[in-house]
Amino acid sequence: MDLYVVLGLSHGASDAEIKRAYRRLARRFHPDINPGDRTAVARFRQIVDAYETLIDPDRRSRYDSGHAEPDDDRQAGGFEGFDFSTRGVDHSATFGDLFAEVLSAHGSRRPAPERGADLHQELPIAFDEAFADAVLREDRRAYLDALLDAARFRDYCPNGLQVEGRERIGRIVCGVTASQALIEAAIERGADALLVHHGWFWKAEDGRITGFRRQRMARLLAHDINLFAYHLPLDAHVALGNNAQLARQFGWTVTGRFGEQDIGFVGVPPAPTFLGELVPQMERVLGRAPMTVGDPARKVARIAWCSGGAQDYFEAALATGADVFVSGEISEQTVHLARETGMAYIAAGHHATERYGVKALGEHLAQEFGIACEFVDIDNPV
Repeated sequence: MDLYVVLGLSHGASDAEIKRAYRRLARRFHPDINPGDRTAVARFRQIVDAYETLIDPDRRSRYDSGHAEPDDDRQAGGFEGFDFSTRGVDHSATFGDLFAEVLSAHGSRRPAPERGADLHQELPIAFDEAFADAVLREDRRAYLDALLDAARFRDYCPNGLQVEGRERIGRIVCGVTASQALIEAAIERGADALLVHHGWFWKAEDGRITGFRRQRMARLLAHDINLFAYHLPLDAHVALGNNAQLARQFGWTVTGRFGEQDIGFVGVPPAPTFLGELVPQMERVLGRAPMTVGDPARKVARIAWCSGGAQDYFEAALATGADVFVSGEISEQTVHLARETGMAYIAAGHHATERYGVKALGEHLAQEFGIACEFVDIDNPV
């Protein structure tokens, strides 16, 4: 069992990150809020064991070097006295006692207040502190909707909160598509929310929740995980969107927009180049070989691009005067259009061109609100 995975952390996690993860997961799996749930109790024990080991410098060092051993003589100290230990613990203690321990751990080292009026008076303070690294679901939805101007777009799916989970969000897993694999990754990491570019409920698909759709939905609901999805709004955002982030990856300077709802971008490379030089550069950055239609010797001074499946924007891109149009996918007719018009076309991969927007959005949320956001890239050759 990887103790870092138990807490949903990387192996380089700081003490502060370990403490935040411990507080969040202990609240979620504490026996008092999961009465009769043996799975939650077992998970709680794992969380306590992981925290005990990783928060102690000596024990963490031994664990990292592969020489860790159980230390039964040491009682779990939450964060400096916050005891979630299940060794000999009295499960009749209330969840309110958990909050009382937060107060005593961050006070003057006095014993935790006894039950009664004192506990009642101090509960609101402890509650705020215990959830200091979490935000309300509705606040997150409103912020994302406004940031991405979601209401402005005519789209093929609903943007925003697609599936409602728990009210408070302290950890978010980000990814391109709300697939079964990404859902399982979110569950493994103890996520409160999934944030994706490709969500569910597309206009052209069968709306019945059966088969694989039922399986996805059931896993999400069973773990009370919110699903946020932003499609065109995340393509178009001027700074965090897929197209803005593609420009950042390649050093392109944006000079304009094109296409329906201004989804497409136009710009220039750092210096005039040739198609035969541009394509290998894109392969190095994206980690896949693009499909290219055009003369490698063609000079490239102006680029039009639109991530994902935007090959139908070819004529709109041509009208910008671009030397090459970059998108994710290619259709049969795209080859003929490129050959006949002289504007080169690069199909760089749907998934490959749409990894960067949701990753940047997650990083933005982490920076602005101090919540844990992890980008998980589920491999996709498309």
